[in-house]
Amino acid sequence: MKREMNKELLLLQQALQSCIENWKLDHDVAGYEAFIRTLQLLERVIELYFDELENLEIIAIWINQLDSLIQNMDFIGVLDLLEYDLQPLVRKWIKESEVHDRKTEQPS
Repeated sequence: MKREMNKELLLLQQALQSCIENWKLDHDVAGYEAFIRTLQLLERVIELYFDELENLEIIAIWINQLDSLIQNMDFIGVLDLLEYDLQPLVRKWIKESEVHDRKTEQPS
């Protein structure tokens, strides 16, 4: 994985964390803006690094669950999905990206 991917993943993580924090503090507008940014960054990461990411099948399931939660106006469920499903996955991707970067930096 490339350093650029790691940067994109860190941006995604920051937007996701901002969304979670703002919604927990009842800052609905800021949380919604961060939510939209999170979805945009997630889409970008998947488009650019589709072949390098693991567990993408989870994203399809996650999107279906997210759609259902939004349709039912279950915003606590949306927050839980972001915090307990997407956030750990993004952290895993970041860790894998960093490990890969370290391996490629080592002389052979």
